Amino acid sequence: MCFTSILNLLATLFGIVPILFSFAGTLVGAFIGVSGAFAIQSHFMKKSLKLRGEEEKKRRRYFLEILKNEIEHNVDLLKQIQKEYQNPNWVGYYNLDTTNKQAVWAELVKMEENAQFVNNLSRTYYEYEHINRKIDFQLNSAMFSIRDQRIANLRFAVVQGIVLHVSSLLKGSVDRLNEIEEKLSSL
Repeated sequence: MCFTSILNLLATLFGIVPILFSFAGTLVGAFIGVSGAFAIQSHFMKKSLKLRGEEEKKRRRYFLEILKNEIEHNVDLLKQIQKEYQNPNWVGYYNLDTTNKQAVWAELVKMEENAQFVNNLSRTYYEYEHINRKIDFQLNSAMFSIRDQRIANLRFAVVQGIVLHVSSLLKGSVDRLNEIEEKLSSL
């Protein structure tokens, strides 16, 4: 009896031991699998964030270069306006460009950390649109100033206002170009 009891005990023990090893192996396997999955995910997340950061940096550079080119073009136009409007009878027929700003503004504001820079750009473009309205007004009034001297006098005042406005806006535009250059060099 004793021998069968020992055999039964050994059978029971050897039956439990494989189950314990199987259970321990399952836990170790699960731990290694989960740890490996987290390591792989972390690696790819870092890579993805790095690529996203580089892509955002490229887009920011692209937007700043677009605005820089537009402001440079507007500076040339402002100089031309300043020169041509010295003759009060000259009729201006072109506006400053603001189309690129309208196209990229929302994205640039999301990416830009410096609120003062965004505010300065916004103010400069507001002044561009203000001058555009004055240019449109003087162009429209030029058609009627032939018949009415009051409109001619009003147009003359608007042209003088444009010349004064252009002087201050030229300085602001050059300042914006310098700010953009500084931002581009830091990217």
